[in-house]
Amino acid sequence: NGNPDPDNTSFEGVYYRHLSTDAETPWTAATEATLGTTYLTCWQMAKAGPDLYAVCDAGASVPAPGIGDYKVSKCPAGNNPILVASWGNGIEVGTPEWIITGLAAIGDAPVVGKPDGLYFYDLQKRRFENVLKNFELVPHALNGKVTQSVTGGCVYTTNDGGVFFFDGVAVSLTYERGSLVRG
Repeated sequence: NGNPDPDNTSFEGVYYRHLSTDAETPWTAATEATLGTTYLTCWQMAKAGPDLYAVCDAGASVPAPGIGDYKVSKCPAGNNPILVASWGNGIEVGTPEWIITGLAAIGDAPVVGKPDGLYFYDLQKRRFENVLKNFELVPHALNGKVTQSVTGGCVYTTNDGGVFFFDGVAVSLTYERGSLVRG
């Protein structure tokens, strides 16, 4: 039935799958002792260049294993990504009013979708910059649900059916309410 613990009908808890074993029970339930302290708990993950980025604050003294956050942590290449100690402190993406709804990458830089805009990590400034600042004025909880890497950049969708394309330099509206936008 897809449930990692068939005896648990409530579908609650955090489970880790060990892909290196063919054991009869490859799923392991996290315990209070290991949840957020030994193994990473995150909402989304993306690869940017050689590194991994995850929606969480892995460096916090008491990580919150919630389903939403406004910070992104980085696991440098060569580290074990399932261990929380391999991840750096969370980098703030915008403000905490809105959680991260999408995560993608353009080259070596992570790109984050939130209801209040599309945030691109500026490797020179070492912080996330909102490239769709107009959504700070009219945010919507469904904005950025599809933030996806595509050839030459990434796309960001909005609640009203709009699709924006970002190539790392400029943003363009590519689709709006049933019609392609020609530029």
